[in-house]
Amino acid sequence: MDVNNEIEKTLYEGYAKQAIRDVIGEETFRCEMLEKWTTAVIYKILERLEMTTNKYIVTCNILQKTGAGYNTASSCRWDNTTDVCCCVQWENDSLICVVCIFGMNMIYESST
Repeated sequence: MDVNNEIEKTLYEGYAKQAIRDVIGEETFRCEMLEKWTTAVIYKILERLEMTTNKYIVTCNILQKTGAGYNTASSCRWDNTTDVCCCVQWENDSLICVVCIFGMNMIYESST
């Protein structure tokens, strides 16, 4: 991964952490709030990402902190020199939030 991608990944992680803190903070897990929280976290991140030429996929999973196992996986076929993925896990006393951001550069150089 090139240096610019590392910088971009660090920015994405910051956007995710800030959005989670702003939306969820120290809230207690409430099932009826999940849709509102996940939507709000995603939109806060997308607002920050709008300033670039990339295309994005942002996912947000929130689960109650009960000690049960949780596993998620993803796979992408892309250009590691221009595309970026980062996942952030954040938790408080009652819930766990996992956000993944996939940024794909949509500007291609001609090979001719």
